[in-house]
Order: sequence, then C-alpha cells, then structure tokens
Amino acid sequence: MNIQLKGKLRLLLSALLLVFASGASAVTFDLDREFSGATPPSGPDPWLTATFVDVVAGTVRLTMDSFGLVDSEFVREWLFNIDPALNLGAFELFLHSTSHILLPIE
Repeated sequence: MNIQLKGKLRLLLSALLLVFASGASAVTFDLDREFSGATPPSGPDPWLTATFVDVVAGTVRLTMDSFGLVDSEFVREWLFNIDPALNLGAFELFLHSTSHILLPIE
C-alpha cells in the first residue's frame, strides 16, 4: 500500500495546485485503489482521504483520515510533493489535533 500512497499523493498535489489556483475553497482526495500488487485493505473504500480547506486568506487546513482501515491496518507515512522552488522555511506548520499517531511528526 505504500507505493499506492506515493503515486496517489503525487497526483494529489499536482491537482491541488490547479484546484486552489482556480479559487476553490475545499478539495478532498479519496485514496481508494491498491495497485502495488499487495492485498487491498479489508475496510470500505475510500481507505484514506486527504482534504484541503481554505480557512482564511493564506491559511489552508489539511485533514488526513484513515477511516476505511480496520483492525491491524495502518498508514506508515503520508508523502506530499512540494514545488522545489518554494521556500518551506517560509511556511508555518501547526499540528491541530491527532488521533492514534504513533510516530513523531517532523
């Protein structure tokens, strides 16, 4: 499932840039396909969602959910491509809330 996430999240950010440039206030990406050759998660799809919402000018909220995973299924990492021309040091990132986070966020 890790390969699935990488491919989908690459598409997610590409599409995200186009959607937000057009003035959209929210966009949700449903991650519901297993294409790495592994067994798909047993819960209902979408297994994962990533939702970007314009909060106020210059502020976007990203909500990542894994409601479609069951029992011992989990997400090891979420990967996002960022335009290398952007200065990530200029961004302010805040963790608003968590549920079942096992690894430190860097």
